[in-house]
Amino acid sequence: MLPSEILDHICCYLDLEALVSLTQTSRELLELIFETTYRDVLLRYCPFYDLDYSQWDSWKASALHFSKVDTRPFELSLKNPIHINTPLPDDFQCFCRGADLKSEIVYEDSGVFIENKFVNLSQSHRKVPPSPILMYIDSAPFGLVHEINYGEESMKVVGDFHRSICTSQIMAAVSTYGDQLGLLMKDLTEKMEDPEEAPLYFARLHGRGPFRLQAVGKRVILVVTGHKGELFSSIFSAPGGFTNLVYTKPLRKLPAGMLFYDGHVYDVFMSLSKKPVVQSTRSNSSTPEEWKLNRYHKVEQDERHTQYALIYNQHGVVSALVDLKEHKIQNLMDTPNAPQSFGTWSIPTQAFGTERHLIFIGISKGAVRIHKYSETYLADRYRGQNHRSMPIGLDVFHPAEEDSTDVLTYSKLNSFVDRFAGLNIPSWPGE
Repeated sequence: MLPSEILDHICCYLDLEALVSLTQTSRELLELIFETTYRDVLLRYCPFYDLDYSQWDSWKASALHFSKVDTRPFELSLKNPIHINTPLPDDFQCFCRGADLKSEIVYEDSGVFIENKFVNLSQSHRKVPPSPILMYIDSAPFGLVHEINYGEESMKVVGDFHRSICTSQIMAAVSTYGDQLGLLMKDLTEKMEDPEEAPLYFARLHGRGPFRLQAVGKRVILVVTGHKGELFSSIFSAPGGFTNLVYTKPLRKLPAGMLFYDGHVYDVFMSLSKKPVVQSTRSNSSTPEEWKLNRYHKVEQDERHTQYALIYNQHGVVSALVDLKEHKIQNLMDTPNAPQSFGTWSIPTQAFGTERHLIFIGISKGAVRIHKYSETYLADRYRGQNHRSMPIGLDVFHPAEEDSTDVLTYSKLNSFVDRFAGLNIPSWPGE
């Protein structure tokens, strides 16, 4: 056996597949290769890989498992129990609180803001959380300069503005100028004495809309349309630069959204059979071709627990839970007591009653919990805590029309565009 230093030096020149194959030949080889070598080989293959967002606790484990990604579509087999009108546990952490979602309802770990009035839904009466930070866009009429505001942070965007997203870690926006598409990102974790001096990171692509923009931690995932109509994805992370992740096969339709987990990108589609489809971009499985359903859905990955993501319909209603580690989905439209819409259809209300529910999904004591609150229950809690009637009903989540040829009325489309914070869809394939 060669000395470990020489062996390790040789392994530095291997690609990831060869390194993994070598480690499978003997236990001794597996142990002798340095942790830094696993890191360097993996980062050469996947330069945006971040151990903080990996389900593995070492570079060695990450490298060995990276090449074994399951490319099969996720199973619709999650069966988390649903709690109806029961208090949230005191340690409850709500998934996907939706910083970029313009809505009358904003989720918190212990309850919900309804038009800036908080309703405590936890077991104990904890301190009211600060008012939620919402994103807003200041654009001059017919101007090319737009200012994205998120709390005390702001970022100027030049060009035809299309889409922005803000989290506690980053601000990102997409605009077009001429025949180029630009992605601008501001790292909010780089605290400066003067916020105006915080560094901005810019990436330029030759492409056009339509596109998808999502953020997980400091990672921004962007799918754009090339000039020949081909779709490709990229991952941007400051200050590491921009890395193209070309799809293994051409996509005929944009996904409803994308998820990033353990160095892999997953596409989310809505199928004609009214089921969400989640699979790796490396998958050879066929993808649904319907575009209207993808167009009106939103996908958000939890910032604190990146293993989990939620799928929303066009009204901002949670429709499915995705567990990226378990490779499974819980489709909430199939659960009892769930008279909510999912795309262009709704569950017959006569089967479950006519009262709508607000859905909370989060984690408590390491386990996922799903809580649902009826409009009557919320109204009683609101009145008892704020000494006034609840200003809105859950008709903000009213099911869409059953007619699959008419996804949204004009007025509902305007409401949808506002709710999703500046989403601009100038053109779509097939229109």
